[in-house]
Amino acid sequence: LDADNGQHVNFIGTDSHVHELYIAPHGHWVNNDLIHLSGDGIGPSRTSSLSGYLGPDGGQHVNFIGTDGQVHELYITPHGHWVNNNLNQLSGNGIRPAPNSPLSGYWGDNNSQHVNFIGTDGHVRELYIHPNAQWVNNDLNLLSGNSTVPAAGSALDAYFGPDNGEH
Repeated sequence: LDADNGQHVNFIGTDSHVHELYIAPHGHWVNNDLIHLSGDGIGPSRTSSLSGYLGPDGGQHVNFIGTDGQVHELYITPHGHWVNNNLNQLSGNGIRPAPNSPLSGYWGDNNSQHVNFIGTDGHVRELYIHPNAQWVNNDLNLLSGNSTVPAAGSALDAYFGPDNGEH
């Protein structure tokens, strides 16, 4: 649910664009082409997963792996316009996602944003930003000190917990 209690369902359409099915309370469903609304930038690869979350500012975030092999974020603030951000590029062009990598994203307690994926290096990666900072590309396997990496075809899940911990 978003700030106006609307419902959002995102998918990749047969036109290779990210679409949002949206309904406001007491309204009717509409099909928004988010790639078109963001200025017709890079679209998702045909096999990209999607990950979305709502920020406390009412901003909507939809993440995908683009045809350029990088993680993108479609983003809109209330009363704003959709934009298409290349998060790998904004983080300094670090390790890219592996083809068919799952994605997981969430909002943290310090207004931080986290987008997780499995990188071409086989490690779990995190694109991360907090207010007044720049996106960074963290290697979570390396930071954990554990050499175990995800199995081929692994699912990926992440969330911010009530203990203020990232899981």
